[in-house]
Amino acid sequence: MTATILSVDSGRPSRATDALRRGACPSLSAPMQTGDGLLVRFRPFADGLPPASFAEIARLAALHGNGLIEVTMRGSLQIRGLSAESVSRLASAFIEAGIRWQNGIAVEVPPLAGGDPSEIADPRPIATAIRKIAADRNPPLALAPKLAIVVDGGGRLHLGESVADLRLDAIGMRGSALWRLAIGGDRQSARPVAEFLPEAVPQAVMAVLEKLASAGTGTRGRDLEIGGLISEARGQCDPEAEFANEPHPGFVGAHTIGGAPILGIGLRYGQVQSPTLSNLMKVLAEIGASEVLPSPGRALLIRGLERSTVPIAQAAARSAGFSVDGHEPGNFIAVCAGSLGCASGHFDTRAVADALVEKTPALFDGSISVHVSGCTKGCARPAPAALALSGTAAGIGLVLHGKAGDRPVARTSSQKISEALATIEALLERQRSQGISARGALDKIGEAVLAAAFQQGRQ
Repeated sequence: MTATILSVDSGRPSRATDALRRGACPSLSAPMQTGDGLLVRFRPFADGLPPASFAEIARLAALHGNGLIEVTMRGSLQIRGLSAESVSRLASAFIEAGIRWQNGIAVEVPPLAGGDPSEIADPRPIATAIRKIAADRNPPLALAPKLAIVVDGGGRLHLGESVADLRLDAIGMRGSALWRLAIGGDRQSARPVAEFLPEAVPQAVMAVLEKLASAGTGTRGRDLEIGGLISEARGQCDPEAEFANEPHPGFVGAHTIGGAPILGIGLRYGQVQSPTLSNLMKVLAEIGASEVLPSPGRALLIRGLERSTVPIAQAAARSAGFSVDGHEPGNFIAVCAGSLGCASGHFDTRAVADALVEKTPALFDGSISVHVSGCTKGCARPAPAALALSGTAAGIGLVLHGKAGDRPVARTSSQKISEALATIEALLERQRSQGISARGALDKIGEAVLAAAFQQGRQ
């Protein structure tokens, strides 16, 4: 089954014919079949969109899909419940509304790139140069569908925790900025290759991309041998070069960036219905919000508010079901669509996430990450989590310090999950009463005891 679908590259319409398929990175030119129809994922081309444009996205999502909109962990937008015909109509409507989206290789920058005075360097010119050199290559490189490049200039709301195949991080060095190229991880875990002056970065990135392409479309940054890259990079390496080290406050919450208020609101489990989003955008426009930016962490950043209108925006978002406090439990749970929205899902992930919040409040002190995945693919969180609940035909598996597809230490059924979580909460509370964090409590309790509690209900 194929469909001819409109796409946009730098704002110019073109035509693309792609198979509607699972297992790839869904886009407007290559939608993915799910349990509730076709899914498209896109990232707005502009740094931010006015609230009216977001309201239009919500309207079109309801008109052409099922009205469910998602913000992913990496800050992309998803629209669900589409058909082959309605995807084409949606893309055309976006063009008519002046809403452009990025095509080609995924190059991510922080949502406030270029507008944060604490940045070491503006990453946008580097990102643009990488996109151009990749788009101009003939023949095009055949790369892994979900390959991602992060270009992070630092700043308060940086992308230090984003895992990528290739990372470029601005570093301070002798009064100027260089870009450190690293592969296969976040800012701390990625393996460094070398540092480069800005003008040398695109060619260095292309050299790595060509290595990936030559190794096959299943090859990711983590699979590359670092030795050969270092010898070919022809960059410099200074162990004393430093990253921006300001702690990340999380994207959700009230921030002050460059003296201006920025409000981050989180979507409950990353999802919102179209009418809810439209109504909130109307309120934000009325109180002077100028831009809305999709953000990592399944959030939206609101710019243009006055300090006096931030509380009004917070109240409106909270009453609509959004999170305005970065410490709320839902901000620490990655949740996929589950059985209600995906043919691969084995259980209702939102119901289980609700049970986690209700039955295991001791987990949510911010020290650990939690992942609820309807199947072992782990789409909502590719990175490991301290605690993951993963669906299989045999039940819901408990994975500790791993990915959804890793071997579970125990299993239970959907009917018994609340009881299993309550039993784990009792174990956690015994440790938390001694002032131990959730992470420390999990480690102290140990895998064997947690597995027995989850599977058999023993304390």
